[in-house]
Amino acid sequence: MDALRQVKEVKPDVILLDIMVPQLNGWEICRRLKQDRETVAIPVRINRSAPRSGAPSAPSPPADR
Repeated sequence: MDALRQVKEVKPDVILLDIMVPQLNGWEICRRLKQDRETVAIPVRINRSAPRSGAPSAPSPPADR
């Protein structure tokens, strides 16, 4: 997946991840990031979007806790 490759190249300080993403869901992307020794230490914040209501959602707690 292109996003996983980009994370390895860019090495961000934190990853903001939406649960609803094309191809893979956000939980699967997070699982893959946490299983990879190159990306395991990067904090991941998962946002639960509310597309039907149109209202912004609050981010959930960090996925690495």
